Amino acid sequence: MSPAREPLDGQVDPELQRALERLGRPRARPEFRSALKERFLAGAVELAATSEASAPRASTGDGARSSSGSPPPRRRLVLLVSALAAAAAVVLTLFLTKVRAPVWRVDRASTASSVLVDGIAIPLDDEARLAQALGSARELEVRGGSLRLCVRDEAWIQLAEGTRLSQMKFAAAGPYQLRTDHGSLAVATLPDFSGRGMRVVTEDFDLQVTGTVFGVDVDAAGSCLCTLEGSVQCHPAGGAVAKPVPSGQMCFSYRDRRAPAWGAAHEAHLVPLRELPRK
Repeated sequence: MSPAREPLDGQVDPELQRALERLGRPRARPEFRSALKERFLAGAVELAATSEASAPRASTGDGARSSSGSPPPRRRLVLLVSALAAAAAVVLTLFLTKVRAPVWRVDRASTASSVLVDGIAIPLDDEARLAQALGSARELEVRGGSLRLCVRDEAWIQLAEGTRLSQMKFAAAGPYQLRTDHGSLAVATLPDFSGRGMRVVTEDFDLQVTGTVFGVDVDAAGSCLCTLEGSVQCHPAGGAVAKPVPSGQMCFSYRDRRAPAWGAAHEAHLVPLRELPRK
């Protein structure tokens, strides 16, 4: 055989190629093939087991849990929102079903034939209609007798025949307010009135009430305040400063704006105050 020659320009030597073809391809022994197959299969199984152990565990739905045994974060959020919604529903149900006292209640001791509420006459015996009208009333006038009312179980208010009120404000929050234009007003506050406050004005003075039993009488000469229990802060139109009017005392503020009169309460004005309920 002639010496092997280097291929030129990347071409295979023809003689070398023919010599390799004559040698033929060696045949593998059967025991070698069997051993190679067993080793291949063993490696494939080991690879599959390793892959399965290292792969992340897929979620199985809402029942899936983390390795610590607790629900995943998204599941916990859903549970929290559901619990808050259920609690809110319970609170709302309790609020809506709570039995609340009516704003206004007409006492059976009333003797008036009718009440003029914002210009509309309502018979006294139509208590439901009267109580509903009083809920938004701004003006009130009593006809044919007296009218005794309880507002929110916080105060009793009694009006004599012919008494007129205006600028009424009895909101759920904040102090009550009213103006007595004419007639006689008697008020007795109850324990639940504490912290509420009330302002009563006439043409002749301005009163600040925090808890007491008092009466206001208004006529052409002026306005009179008499206190049976507690104390009322009174600022008469003819006076320089406000002063407290304690139990058993009075203040009369004149319409002509002369100096107000201070002294002992008028017995006749105290009579309807003693008749007011205290509960």
